[in-house]
Amino acid sequence: MKKNTLLLIFLLLSAAPVCAIAATTVRTEAPTGTITVGSVFPVRVLLNTDEPLNAYSITLNFQGPLNFLNANNANSIIRVWQSNPKMLPGNDVTIAGGSIAPFKGSGELLTLNFRAIAAGTARFTFPDARVYLADGKGTAVVPVSRPAQFSVLPGAPKTANGAPPGTGGIEFLTLIVDPLNASQKLLGFSVVDSGLGTKSVEMRYRTGIFWTPWGFIQNPAPVPRNAWQIDFRVVDNNGNVTEQFIYDWGVLEVPGIVFGLIIVGILVVVWEIIRKRGGGALGRNPKQML
Repeated sequence: MKKNTLLLIFLLLSAAPVCAIAATTVRTEAPTGTITVGSVFPVRVLLNTDEPLNAYSITLNFQGPLNFLNANNANSIIRVWQSNPKMLPGNDVTIAGGSIAPFKGSGELLTLNFRAIAAGTARFTFPDARVYLADGKGTAVVPVSRPAQFSVLPGAPKTANGAPPGTGGIEFLTLIVDPLNASQKLLGFSVVDSGLGTKSVEMRYRTGIFWTPWGFIQNPAPVPRNAWQIDFRVVDNNGNVTEQFIYDWGVLEVPGIVFGLIIVGILVVVWEIIRKRGGGALGRNPKQML
């Protein structure tokens, strides 16, 4: 993303007139089913608004017998993050960033994955929450926040829907043109949580023959415009891996011919070297071998 985009979001999050609109709400969605000690489950942070928004600054606090595992922003309406979602002292989680296009309606800000470590009551509140109107002025809005709580019961570990923990999956992968940077494109994705929580979302790609190293990514992930194959994988907290490839064959339409000729040339050179070093059988007249 260009520096001016990040600067705009910073300005929106730091100084703007404030108003209150009751039609804008932020809340958490408690997991369905019974939560027992040892369970791993997601908690979604949701936003509902009747006004177009393009920037968000939310602090979520949780209390109770929970161990925070990680945050998953795969389905977030936020596309440009001011900073990575992270846990702060006092069990606060910061959610700050902006949308490339104005957002209106119901959507997810973030999914937080937790493990229940003891019986008791888990509580979620919003000590600070502001969103910003896409009105050209960055007008700050204080949304109505809705606290939530649920009970953690003694028992054997289960996922939020009561089923044994399993492997999640990749819902979709898509490549789009980056509207702010012509030298790259964006990989958008959606990850289905398994109930074990997502440990990492990673990607590697290649613009030629060789792969780049694996790297941790957020949604959407920037890749060079000339990347023609992308390897995408999700690892849950139990070590299960879901992997998928996505291709951009259009990259190879013109340079692909040159690329193919180079590969053929390399193979011919390698064959000649092998034939000459082989000496014996490869270099002899068949009649001489009788």
